[in-house]
Amino acid sequence: MPVGATKSLHRMKYGAYHIGAHEHLSPDQIEHLVTLFNRPTRSSELTLGGRTSVTIDEIEGVGPVVIKHYRRGGLVHFFVKQTYLRRGKTRCRLEYEMLDKVRRIGVGAPRPVAYASRGKLIYRCWLVTREVPSHKTLAALSMSDLNRAVYLIEPIVRAVDRLIQNRILHVDLHPGNVLVDPDDRTYLIDFDRAGSYRSGEKALRTRYVARWKRAVIKHRLPDVLWKEMQVRLLEKHTSGPQ
Repeated sequence: MPVGATKSLHRMKYGAYHIGAHEHLSPDQIEHLVTLFNRPTRSSELTLGGRTSVTIDEIEGVGPVVIKHYRRGGLVHFFVKQTYLRRGKTRCRLEYEMLDKVRRIGVGAPRPVAYASRGKLIYRCWLVTREVPSHKTLAALSMSDLNRAVYLIEPIVRAVDRLIQNRILHVDLHPGNVLVDPDDRTYLIDFDRAGSYRSGEKALRTRYVARWKRAVIKHRLPDVLWKEMQVRLLEKHTSGPQ
């Protein structure tokens, strides 16, 4: 398939659930997913104090998967925790499509398996991705092996550079949203609400550095994490026309 090309989506229905995926899912696989959507969740360890809840299981023919259960943030979550008002595409479909896009431009990210929603105007939704095996977050790694964490800033910067070159804003990029596998491959996660950025490249670089720095300081991670990010992503970058 040519770079930049997208596969067609299979649209499936199971009772009140609407499911989309690039690969066809069997009835047994879909039934298994639906049972997982309704299984009690645990708080994700993949964020810095985030609200994301996940279910981890294995789907026959697919492998180990992570199911993200979307939760509202801010003051709204005290009144409405899990439902959204439909305005165009669902949040799960938007994140599924963004994961597919960033992987196609060479950014390490979990492989999207499927997205699902239940409801029409008011809906709940889920995202299914392949699990990154035996991972740690960069945040956790920095507390146990700082030298290794600092070494990995370089490939992370290369990934962020690809996002910037394609004018993609990940609104919540921080060390808790970077996974590291045992072979030091890095994966960016949580592309919910990510989208196109219309301002110049320099402004986008500055925004990425500012968000990363704020999270490192707030969660008392080693300062070298934001200093290395700033030097590599901003200060050493030779700016072209904006």
